[in-house]
Amino acid sequence: MGDKGGKKDKNKSQKQKKSKQDQKDKKKSDNQPKKAL
Repeated sequence: MGDKGGKKDKNKSQKQKKSKQDQKDKKKSDNQPKKAL
């Protein structure tokens, strides 16, 4: 059960890392001219 909890925490941190990366990508795309979309 403890192993399961650890796995959950790992997934959580990975998700947070990914969301941070997504925010960075979003900022980057926001800085680009809208006609590029």
